[in-house]
Amino acid sequence: MKPLVCLQCGGKITGYSPSQNFAACAYCATKIVIEPQKPASQTISDKQTIKNSSLSLSVLVSLIVGACVVVGTIFFIVIPAVKKEPKPTLPVYNPPSYSAPTPRVSPSPTPNPNLLEFGGKGIGDDLFRDADKIAVDEQGRIYVADETLRIQQSNEKGEFLKVWQIPTETQYYKRARSVRKIGNFIQRYSA
Repeated sequence: MKPLVCLQCGGKITGYSPSQNFAACAYCATKIVIEPQKPASQTISDKQTIKNSSLSLSVLVSLIVGACVVVGTIFFIVIPAVKKEPKPTLPVYNPPSYSAPTPRVSPSPTPNPNLLEFGGKGIGDDLFRDADKIAVDEQGRIYVADETLRIQQSNEKGEFLKVWQIPTETQYYKRARSVRKIGNFIQRYSA
């Protein structure tokens, strides 16, 4: 029994049977469909006999057709092309060379300092995995949705408050994952 890997959190899934249709991740509770293994085919076809006479006849016909194509190509394309005199060509215009001016070097802008940093990379509380939506409500609470199917709430100082799991079985999964219904969209963020 080879180990499976969870597509959401990357954890190993063990303790499943190949006869089961589903397995669940112990870390993030993601259900994974297990493809049933098909038995090896052991049937032998009865139509594998080929007559030698029909095979040799088809080879002979294809050789004759191929020879005719080669001879026709030589007579109709190569020989008339060799006998033709070349047409006079016009002189080629060479424009004067032009060198582009060197670009001016401008100083790189200094980055703005971060106003607030919180959390880290992972799948626990106050940890994010590919966070892609951030919102702030009127009280200054920060909401972050990430790829682990959770929305995490932090206070205005970045301290963790609570977490909500997003149910994937409902038709509102995409809407619940969009933080816009809780607060206003701020920026796209990747942890």
